[in-house]
Amino acid sequence: MASKPNGVPALRMEDVARLAGVSVMTVSRALRTPPAVAASTLAKVRAALEETGYLPNLVASGLASSRTQVVAAVIPLISQPFAPTLQSMSDVLRRASYQLVLGVSHYDPLQEEALVRAFLSRRVDGIALFAGGHTPQTIAMLEQAGVPLVEMWADSATEFIVDAVSVPQRQGAQDVVRHLLARGRRRIGFIGGSTRHNIRAQARLGGYLDGLAEAGLPHDPAACEEATHFLMEGGAAALARLLERRPQLDAICVASDILAAGVVFEAHRRGLSVPRDLAVAGFDDAEIARSMYPALTTIDMRAEDMGKRAAEMLLERTGQSSRVDLVAMPSRMHDLGHTLIVREST
Repeated sequence: MASKPNGVPALRMEDVARLAGVSVMTVSRALRTPPAVAASTLAKVRAALEETGYLPNLVASGLASSRTQVVAAVIPLISQPFAPTLQSMSDVLRRASYQLVLGVSHYDPLQEEALVRAFLSRRVDGIALFAGGHTPQTIAMLEQAGVPLVEMWADSATEFIVDAVSVPQRQGAQDVVRHLLARGRRRIGFIGGSTRHNIRAQARLGGYLDGLAEAGLPHDPAACEEATHFLMEGGAAALARLLERRPQLDAICVASDILAAGVVFEAHRRGLSVPRDLAVAGFDDAEIARSMYPALTTIDMRAEDMGKRAAEMLLERTGQSSRVDLVAMPSRMHDLGHTLIVREST
């Protein structure tokens, strides 16, 4: 064995192979692609790894193979509804012996650019981004690096670089307004997030306006409110500001279930009955939408399917080559569709 700086012998893959009674190649395969190894052999290798405490040098092996078995995702926030997307993405990648690492941009294109630069310098095998709002430098880096790329949570009309998984967010918001109108509501307000660098917020606000225009209702800017942050307290505070200006509203279209939950709680604090006095509809079909009382009418955005399909698209590209031409290759858009789920809040 070679020695570490402290004089303790450094473990090698050969030591693990000897203890497991298998070849070094089998140990290497068990570490990189476990499904390709027989279950009984894999159990022996894992037992030897546990006994020895051996840690593979994945950096060295990645340099040798041009693969790191790591995919990076840059997300705007660590919160619902993005958690199910990340979980399903991680599940698909794990079954293919890939690991998922995360970076959080906070809806800041420059922060996203810094994260993409850091991940590319670490030779990730693929990158998933949230669609839209990329800096020119981010796009240039991705094209130069040639790593497989997929954009998630795109709107059906979003421009994208090469591969994207989309949901019709603008259409979804318009369907919410149509539903509220069918329930007899005419004074419909809107609460959403900041539209700055956020194409999803832009699309949902646009769908709300489309719904009003379709019904021949005027747009009242004072009936729209922007939440300062995507938390329930942000939704509650937004409703308080909105009702100060427009106390006669009889329905609220909210661009997030988390914000909508805060809206419902604030309505209750004010003695308003939901939906009798104020109908509330959310967006995303997050877990809280199904669990709160009254249960929230919302748009199912296929969050789990989003992560699953994004991971599959990345794996399809990584299976083709270690480097891809993002400029020349044909683009792919996979639209998941959406569903209006009517519950007690409307």
